[in-house]
Parts: sequence; structure tokens; C-alpha cells
Amino acid sequence: PAEDMSYDQARNLLWLVARNPAGGDQITRLDPATGKLETWSASADNMVGGFFARIRVDQTGATWLVDNYTIFRIDPVSGSMTSLTLPIAVTGADSAALDPNNYEPGTWISGIGTRGSSLVIARNHVPFLTVIGGDLSTTSTISLPASYSGAYDIAVGPDQSIAVLSRPELQSGQIVGFFSPTGDLEASGQVRARSIQWSGTAYSYPPVQRQVRPSLREQPGRSPRRAAARHLWPEERTRWLPLT
Repeated sequence: PAEDMSYDQARNLLWLVARNPAGGDQITRLDPATGKLETWSASADNMVGGFFARIRVDQTGATWLVDNYTIFRIDPVSGSMTSLTLPIAVTGADSAALDPNNYEPGTWISGIGTRGSSLVIARNHVPFLTVIGGDLSTTSTISLPASYSGAYDIAVGPDQSIAVLSRPELQSGQIVGFFSPTGDLEASGQVRARSIQWSGTAYSYPPVQRQVRPSLREQPGRSPRRAAARHLWPEERTRWLPLT
């Protein structure tokens, strides 16, 4: 079965990634109009830790796949694949990252999103996002509060604002944070979700999140309810975010 999928609406192509029985990942591109299938094989690293593979398509049509510590990029024109394996040691990671006694050590890639022609990644025990360019070089980093280390998912809006879905914690639960393009936290709320995406007019998450009332946190000089409301679907604004 597919571990993740991404729809390229501009080109009407569906991308899927699944485990290859022979090892690594198998990437499949389906053209729904013709039924044509094309496949690529990606050999992921064997480092300990990590989530299942994630796949995304950026605005240029380039396809990005991550698995554990490895990033793959498929060129939209040539179809060629390039890859980069990240080091485990990360400057700025928290002290538990390489502690063998930690129940979940490592700095594997935990969540991804795309911004223009770049990939934005979150890593376990790392309190910042890393932006990877088309040549697989690091172009910038975006600092985050420690509670967003190891984020589950990332989405970027057309104004370059960033929504980050934290990993669930037993005591604090799960948080979605709305950040400015430079990383300033505008608003946050408690949710229950596995993913977040920009859906054309707003950020959205799986319906299960509507069962939990967001608890927005005040930020100095900001109106968090108004800041968050502009990101949500109209019915969510009405039900959960009164603006008076």
C-alpha cells in the first residue's frame, strides 16, 4: 500500500510512494487522463529512527521524497533523480538528540512542506525548519519554539506564511502554529490531526481536529484569534473562533 501521496493539480498528476519489497522506496507517477504509470526506485538510508516516507510536489513540478535522513528530488523536465543524505549531528539540536538512553534518539526528517521551488523540512529534536533548494543545498533556516521540534507536517500559504503541526505529546497534546514567513508565531491552537495543507483559500486539517476546541495563545502585540481565523475554513471560524 502507498505510504503517502501528493497531487500535482497544475499538471493533473498523482504521485505515490510505497515500500519496495526489494528494499527502499518505489515512487509512482500516475496520469489519470491516460492511465500511464511511471516508476522510480529510491534506496533510503538504513539509519535508525524516522517516519514512513513522505512525498510532495513543489510549484515548479519537481517531486520531493524524504525517508529517514535522505532527501530525493525528481526533476520535472528530465525525470532524473538526485539525492542528499543528511548527517545525524545537527548544530543547535537539543541535548537528547544523540543520547542513546533517549527513547526516541536521532534527528531524522519528521515533516515536510514545499515553498516555491524549495523543500521545507522539520527534524526530530531540532528547533528550526531547514529550507532546501533545488540543488539540494541549504538556503536558510527558520527558528521555531522548542515545542515544534520534530513537527509532523508543514504547509506554506501563497503569502509565504507557514503552518506547522507539532508532534503529539502526552501532557501538552498537539499544537498547530501559524508563523509569519520569517518565523514569528502569530497564533496557535490545540488540534488532533495527522496532516495540514493549504487548500486554495485556507489551511485545513483532517476533520478529527474539529472535535477539539483550539486554545489560542496570546502573542505580544498581536490578536491571535484574528490571526488564526484568516487561516481557517469559514465554518471553523464561526464554530471555534469568535472574533468579538
